Amino acid sequence: LESKPVVLYQFQDVICANRRAKALGVQKHMRPREARALVEPHGLVIHAFCRDWPGPRVRYGPYTAASREFFDALADALRAATGGGAAIERGSIDEAYVELAMMPQDPAAFCGRLRAAVEGATGLRVTVGCGPNKLLAKLASSAAKGTDAAVRVVDGGAAVDDLLAASPASRLPGLSKPPAGAKTISDLRACGAELDDKLRDKAFGRDDATLKCAPPKTAQVASWTGHCDMATLCRRGETAAVAFPARRGGGSWLFEPHDAEGRSSELTRPRWVVLALCIDLEERLRHDAALYRRRPTRLTLTIRQPGTDPLPIPGNNYTEGGSKSRSVPFPAPQPSPPEEAEALVKRICGGVSSESVDVPDDAYGRISALVDAVATALEAWAREQGNPRVAHLSLAAGHFDSGPAPVPITALFKPSPKKKKRPAPAPPASPSFAGIDGADVDPATLSELPPAVRADIE
Repeated sequence: LESKPVVLYQFQDVICANRRAKALGVQKHMRPREARALVEPHGLVIHAFCRDWPGPRVRYGPYTAASREFFDALADALRAATGGGAAIERGSIDEAYVELAMMPQDPAAFCGRLRAAVEGATGLRVTVGCGPNKLLAKLASSAAKGTDAAVRVVDGGAAVDDLLAASPASRLPGLSKPPAGAKTISDLRACGAELDDKLRDKAFGRDDATLKCAPPKTAQVASWTGHCDMATLCRRGETAAVAFPARRGGGSWLFEPHDAEGRSSELTRPRWVVLALCIDLEERLRHDAALYRRRPTRLTLTIRQPGTDPLPIPGNNYTEGGSKSRSVPFPAPQPSPPEEAEALVKRICGGVSSESVDVPDDAYGRISALVDAVATALEAWAREQGNPRVAHLSLAAGHFDSGPAPVPITALFKPSPKKKKRPAPAPPASPSFAGIDGADVDPATLSELPPAVRADIE
């Protein structure tokens, strides 16, 4: 694919394009047919992974799995290169920030080795930017895209000025719309009162943001619902193409595939959207458990009420009036015997091709418990609130139980007690740990570190 223009789209929205496609004029958020006219017949316009039913819904599972491989490979490479003296922030599904305990002697070579290690382990090609803060590292990584080395090091002084002068103003984080006449980040320095203090600092390459290494507080999935009443989302009965048992009240929760011609419409969406969200949330929590070894204890449902426009097109008044939430205990999995694997596919697919659903055999019990918890909560909510209209529904799993979080290098040191005088000043910290009081090293944590790192800290 390296020699071809490639465009990835999601329904009617281009979400990603490689540099060859961008050179032909493809832009994010244009219509797929517009992109196809620019790159075909020699290029490719491909839809993201998608599940036909319950859906159509984009499947993020393959991307999440690739993301886990990427971060695992990066962590392995950093352990091998530094002995553990690095912290990683998951900036997004495909972006990481790395803070090193000390700068390597040859930063460009170090970044090149990281890049090669990730590609060798995963096949994914990445770019690396290196700088004294998160902002400059991010901009350097963007500038490295499309270059042969795919690495850009910014070590201060003229290198910072050159980078800011070549970076579009629209790439400055926190700037919604560049002022008139400001084409690059350097141009923003002359805008004065049009920028707040933080943005003015960023225009000079200054950034005091620290790494955020803690896991996300929630795992969330969401979907628009087609301006339906709440009771339509949680219909109870005895028979349907797809039914999940209701623990209380008798009968089952019913879900229906699309109409006979197999197409989705605004009328069919409310009949399956709860099942689709539960399948998506179960998949996301499987990946979360693999990453952080934790389980949620609360499930929060949030609805947004309809606006005047029936379709969620950007710019439309699809939702209005704020949102309302309700939390319930996260459900325990229901039994999922191995012999029910075939029944799992039939029950979820409801006669639709099983290729559209990709879940492990033991997922049925977790999906069934989620369906029952969500539908029960919606049914009670509809009864209490007079069956309100719903335009958007989200499910969030949170209040996780114990699970280790990535530890930044500064977390190896306990904070100094407040209002406590020391009999003598602590010895000066080494240049690698400037500003950290060495007298507060946690001995238990220190003893678990690799010998080279422990010797450096001591």
